[in-house]
Amino acid sequence: MKSFGRKFLFISLLAALAVGAGIISPCRAVSADSGGYSVWDSGELRKVTDASGAVDAPWSICMNSDKWTPGGTGYATGGYTKTDYADESTYLNNRSSGSKGDFQKIKRLLYYRLTHPEVNYYVLQNEYWFLETGDTMYDTYWGDAGLDGAKADARAAINDSSLDAEIDEKMIVTIYTSGSSSYQNTISARLRAEPEIVVDTGLDGEQRTAMLLIAACTVAAAVCGVLLARRRKKMGKAVKK
Repeated sequence: MKSFGRKFLFISLLAALAVGAGIISPCRAVSADSGGYSVWDSGELRKVTDASGAVDAPWSICMNSDKWTPGGTGYATGGYTKTDYADESTYLNNRSSGSKGDFQKIKRLLYYRLTHPEVNYYVLQNEYWFLETGDTMYDTYWGDAGLDGAKADARAAINDSSLDAEIDEKMIVTIYTSGSSSYQNTISARLRAEPEIVVDTGLDGEQRTAMLLIAACTVAAAVCGVLLARRRKKMGKAVKK
């Protein structure tokens, strides 16, 4: 097999496997079954558990200051739906009407929480609500050197755009949407476990299937072409004899 043929076959096979395995995916925003998640109270850092009781997110932040907060002492509020790889559109659909938040600043706040897990949870919750509402009620000065210092550091991180590329590369945002309009939605994030190739092609499931079939046909055509060329080469030698 010629060098070019080997390369073409190898690349085509990789493309088919990548599409089939979901390495190259049309969109990494996936909603879980409605009602499968529960959110606990602030004493539990608004952790989120799935239907089996396993922790899906060790913390989350409430998004809607004009609604009830989920959970209470010793119990969680259920009926939440999970949207993973949440983007700006997901964020806009889950925040309160009239909110003033900037999604990039929200992501900076979440990333700060991930890279500074020691920061006080309530400081970040108030910073989030301040971003969303602009209400000075949430522009809290705590009267404590440690908390006021944490607030100043968090505010500086939120307004610092220097890490935006790193944030977009390393962080995955997840939003949990309440099944009840009375309760707040929550937002969380995690760091990618390993580098991922994420290509948003805008394709739906049927289009992705069609892409897979095209890739598979490309591989098949390459294999047939190679086999046909080898057969012709053998026939040519036979005629010379």
